[in-house]
Amino acid sequence: MNKQIALTRLKDVLNVDSINSTQADFLATHVPFRKIKVTNDLTGTPTSEYISEDNVFNKYFNNSNMYNEHQLIVVDGSSGSGKSHFIRWIEAKLSATDLQNDVVLTIRRSDNTLKGTIRQFLNIEEEKNIKN
Repeated sequence: MNKQIALTRLKDVLNVDSINSTQADFLATHVPFRKIKVTNDLTGTPTSEYISEDNVFNKYFNNSNMYNEHQLIVVDGSSGSGKSHFIRWIEAKLSATDLQNDVVLTIRRSDNTLKGTIRQFLNIEEEKNIKN
């Protein structure tokens, strides 16, 4: 490969912002999380467990028993711990899954005001096809 092309392409492939990289580049450079602390505080007594990212996805996103239940999942961690990367990975997994009538909307951090969120929502294809 031409060195100049490689240097130009390098910043696209190894982009610090995982949200803006292409799906193929993101998945090619993804290193799985093996131990994610998941805390459930719905019972009044918090319970925690450490599970892999695949187990998180299968338990909360790819579980037919939870399909019609509303869920709120908070991704918490210190700066640089991989929160955006993990969210991007969930988005990639969801895009490869049959979601029936669901639409995945990932709000870009660079435009996360209320106005920006509404603009992002109005720009997805499924929304454009909804009649007023």
